[in-house]
Amino acid sequence: GKDSGFKIGDRVVALAPGCFSKYVTIDACIAAPLPDTLSWDEGATLPITFLTAWFALIDLAEITDKDAVLIHAGAGGVGMAAIQIARRVGATIHATAGSPTKREHLLSLGVDHVYDSRSLDFAAEIMEATDGKGIHIVLNSLTGEYIPKSLSVLAQKGRFVEIGKIDIWDARQFARERSDVAYHILALDELLLEDPQAIGDKLRNILPEFGDQGLQPLPLTKFPILEAAHAFQYMAQAKHTGKVVLTHPATEAEGTKVRGIRGDSTYLITGGLGGLGLTVARWLVQQGVRNLVLMGRSEPSSTARDAITDFEDSGATVLVKAASVTDHASMEQLFTEIDESMSTLRGVFHTAGVLDNAALAHLDWNRFEAVMAPKTRGTWNLHTLTEHRDLDYFVLFSSVAALLGSPGQSNYAAGNAFQDGFAHYRCAHGLAGTSVNWGPWSDIGMAANAESEVRRQWAAMGIGSISPTMGIAALEYVLSEDTPNVGVLPIDWAKLLRLFPADRKPPLLDELAAGIQTGMEPSKAWLAFVEKLKEAPVAERKNMMIKNLQDMAVDVLELDSDSSVDPRAPLNELGFDSLMAVDLANQLGSSAGISLSATLLFDHPTLESLSGY
Repeated sequence: GKDSGFKIGDRVVALAPGCFSKYVTIDACIAAPLPDTLSWDEGATLPITFLTAWFALIDLAEITDKDAVLIHAGAGGVGMAAIQIARRVGATIHATAGSPTKREHLLSLGVDHVYDSRSLDFAAEIMEATDGKGIHIVLNSLTGEYIPKSLSVLAQKGRFVEIGKIDIWDARQFARERSDVAYHILALDELLLEDPQAIGDKLRNILPEFGDQGLQPLPLTKFPILEAAHAFQYMAQAKHTGKVVLTHPATEAEGTKVRGIRGDSTYLITGGLGGLGLTVARWLVQQGVRNLVLMGRSEPSSTARDAITDFEDSGATVLVKAASVTDHASMEQLFTEIDESMSTLRGVFHTAGVLDNAALAHLDWNRFEAVMAPKTRGTWNLHTLTEHRDLDYFVLFSSVAALLGSPGQSNYAAGNAFQDGFAHYRCAHGLAGTSVNWGPWSDIGMAANAESEVRRQWAAMGIGSISPTMGIAALEYVLSEDTPNVGVLPIDWAKLLRLFPADRKPPLLDELAAGIQTGMEPSKAWLAFVEKLKEAPVAERKNMMIKNLQDMAVDVLELDSDSSVDPRAPLNELGFDSLMAVDLANQLGSSAGISLSATLLFDHPTLESLSGY
């Protein structure tokens, strides 16, 4: 708005709920300009971490160069921000971290004293390092016994700032233990609700401090947003230093554009007047493309005409052509028209296709040829008419039918298999080529009109449908990778594998089958383990069970195979989050051939307790 100080195109950092949404609407008062010296990814690490550290140390603790401060979890995002701020004022810094690698990193940053955050020995070590004087400020994010231990090293009239969310002490409990200490509970989310203007002002004051001689962005580990589950698992295992950042494929390159999409170039979409084609066209317009060629076998429907009007209202020039991709002469004429009236062609998206489903015995050659032609002859026409051009993208919309087979669709599977092979052929000759084995899209494309029997077959195979939003997100991710052939489909692999006899699984599924239990029968490994249990003396059986569970826990935590897990430690202290707890319960139930509750590990929170169960 006019009064916000921002205009369209400004790079900003902001705090907002629901940031995994496609769009976020915020009050301009909680946004701040992102300095030109910082990348988008670096900017994402800053607002919560530095605001929290700044409020905690500067505003609440009023840190000075005469103070010694203990910063727990110093290798985390807030911890590393706090270290920078404490160094800035000249305070003496004591910090804890959970691994030797992280502690080495903190020492390399110039932290004065570093301790193990997974041990309570830090308290005695601090008193020794300070000749019994203790420290003046604690920035705490740890729970349990770490709180009284941290209090024990806090000098008279010290300051304790709590930034944790669970198992924190209330003011009355704290006062009973140390009435001389100033106790502050800092909740940035509550401050944001109470006074967003103050938070925004603080953010706008902090960000200009970043530069060569000032504050520095935090170390970060990036994950594409399609790997969000893996990112959260990685974060729960506390493997990272600094921050974990989720990136959207459309913003991994500069600005908001997918790598290689050029606004001033032309893009051709076959099947461009159908649901899939129009979805791709809309995405290209959103990417800034201003020259589109939409080709279909018939005149545009009212839906297509409305979409084209929207594209033109957005500033795009749209050439609509009624032609068949299988007709070489018509395609040659189309490319001549593009050359004469449009900008340079840089991308082809071949979404055209037809279906004619029937059992193999009922498919004569005419029915094969009609379905295969758009996939084979159409792909070949596009290739021969563009192989001398410098294309950034040559994208073939293939099908999962070519990967896994599909009853009644052998003609369609064969045509798509040609496209998959052809993408490899183009790449081998140094040309752009990507074939995507799509699962069925919901609401658009041929899958939306498929007869109920076909939809039931997909469901029986464990294959779900792809929403247009997720399909485009997947397309962006695929285009960010240099891979000729990629399958994209929501699937229950165990459900699919149950359809095949053990000795007659498709080769593609062999490797998957080795790691997936498809029924509730105990695995061979579990049965062998049970036999060993029966043969062992009674006194040894519990330890054998604990060792078995430790191996599973190491696998779920993705630790090295020679790692060990403390069977008496609560699993949440070992890095297990709720998703990993469910994963361990599923793995145990799958091995033993029994159905276990997803809440099992809440009832039995240690491996020792679980072994008794």
